[in-house]
Amino acid sequence: MALIQNTLSPAVLQKNLFVFAGDHGITEEGVSAYPSEVTAQMVENFLNGGAAINVLCRHHGIDLKIVDMGVKKEFSPHPDLIIKKVAKGTRNFALEPAMTREQMITALENGMSTFLEAHAKTPMEIVGLGEMGIGNTTSASALISVITGISPAQAAGRGTGVDDKGLAHKIEVIERVLAFHDLDPANGFELLQKIGGFEIAGMAGAILAAASKKPPLSWTVSFQRPQAWWPTSSTRRSGAISSRAIAPWKRPRRRPWTI
Repeated sequence: MALIQNTLSPAVLQKNLFVFAGDHGITEEGVSAYPSEVTAQMVENFLNGGAAINVLCRHHGIDLKIVDMGVKKEFSPHPDLIIKKVAKGTRNFALEPAMTREQMITALENGMSTFLEAHAKTPMEIVGLGEMGIGNTTSASALISVITGISPAQAAGRGTGVDDKGLAHKIEVIERVLAFHDLDPANGFELLQKIGGFEIAGMAGAILAAASKKPPLSWTVSFQRPQAWWPTSSTRRSGAISSRAIAPWKRPRRRPWTI
């Protein structure tokens, strides 16, 4: 922290956390234990203050905002809700690209503006990123598999808690997806367009925007470990490495990661 802020007396006064939400067409393939309607239900729970992340943010004095990047439902105005909806969910990327190139660019820009607009009002010392979207671990696992080179079986997890049969099916769907699409691991734009999610692209955009401001704003923070740099969630991890595929990270000797 001292290195990032360039001071021997670092301070973290303004803390923000953005939860990006979006629905996924890939749920049509039966990859989740829950229906896509749960995305909207969870967003409403966040806005009503009833989720674990609400408790953690209240306890630690973190300013929490929910970002609708592409939930199917239309929400009523709420002071903690930021509307950046690109479309009502992505398409089924087992059959076609998840989104158009224009939608992908809009999602990245919306993620960037989410951070930049909030930072312009009240400069942040640290920011956390979260996500909600039924089906998004399938998108995340596919992205991680392509970018890192590991197999879908290594990348995929149980997500919402699928059983062994459900996990095997999820892996099979990802394998079929990767065989269907012609994907370049170094092209983050293409990856997000073909197999990404609106909330994943939003997180990638927010990371890039945060990095442009230089303080420890490019950290992606897990819900369980507020001081952690590396996200424990596969979906947050996919947003981070997607941003890296767009703008490669540099790590100067003995200094934190920068973009």
